[in-house]
Amino acid sequence: MVAERDIPAPMIFVVDDSEDDRELLGAVLRVHGYRVSYANDGTDALRQLESGLRPCLILLDLDMPYVDGVGFRERQLADPRIADIPVVVFSAAADLPKICEELHLPGFQKPAEIGTVVRTVERYRAER
Repeated sequence: MVAERDIPAPMIFVVDDSEDDRELLGAVLRVHGYRVSYANDGTDALRQLESGLRPCLILLDLDMPYVDGVGFRERQLADPRIADIPVVVFSAAADLPKICEELHLPGFQKPAEIGTVVRTVERYRAER
């Protein structure tokens, strides 16, 4: 029998080029019982996922160097090994609702209240 303490906490993958945003999100998520992994752009995120990282949810910024959030999502969906990992957009983009609609993804605006972050993660993590 596996004890509850032996079951690893769910992992959230934060993909954002802002170190401050990554650290803040990570701190909030860890306080709420999650493990957190990070990537600072879409290229780094894809490399980690292709190497076997399996988060229960990806929090994705849109405006990043190299491969932005839209490019990341396109490449993620093209790879059947990682296409099913849920994604929530977390961005300061002025046209965030339009972009989220085009990507068929939920999203919320930076900066966000801690409660919004936690409720959003809980809702979409539960789908996995």
